[in-house]
This record gives sequence, C-alpha cells and structure tokens, in this order.
Amino acid sequence: IADAQIARSSLIRRDKSLFTDNRETLFHDNEENIRTRLGDDRLELPLTPPQPSPLDPSESIDKLALTRRWLGDANLPDDYAITPTPTDGGFDFSIGDRQFRYDRLGLRRA
Repeated sequence: IADAQIARSSLIRRDKSLFTDNRETLFHDNEENIRTRLGDDRLELPLTPPQPSPLDPSESIDKLALTRRWLGDANLPDDYAITPTPTDGGFDFSIGDRQFRYDRLGLRRA
C-alpha cells in the first residue's frame, strides 16, 4: 500500500503543463528522493586498487555503488574500501560474509 501511495504521489500528469502543473512532483521542496530499483539507498565504495573495466579494459573502475539492502546488517565505516580479487573477465570482492562479483554482466551477488 505504501509503495502504491508513493508511486501515485510521484506521477507526472501528461494532460497538464510539465513545469507549472507538475512542479511539486518534479521539484520537491523537502529534497525527498523518488526511489526506483536504480535509485535506492546506495553506498559508494572505493576500490583499492582500481580495477580494469570488464567492458573496456583500457578504462579503470575506482569505485562501485552498492545497494544497502545487499549488505544486510553490516555496518560499514565511512572510509571502508573494497579490496577486489581479479578474475577472468572481472573481479570478486566480499563485504563481511557476503560475496560479490563484477564482470560483463554487471554487479551481482556471488
């Protein structure tokens, strides 16, 4: 029910003016975030050392954004850094007892 109410309050009315009649939806005064599966609470964690990108080895990845819900109860210090282990086509890393992989398929739990 709560998800439906939040979604309803985030709808843009297409039959109205985008900027004048949808102002509250587009420009929240209280800096509220509209959450999606890509915009939920994320931690930005640095990689030590940076790793080659699985999609373009000439580029390097120096940090990853990890959704908090994947960490369960783990409380991380503000200066927490990921120490990756290179694998064929990407790298693995762990946070507490949770294992993760980043490769051409993206970031996922291992």
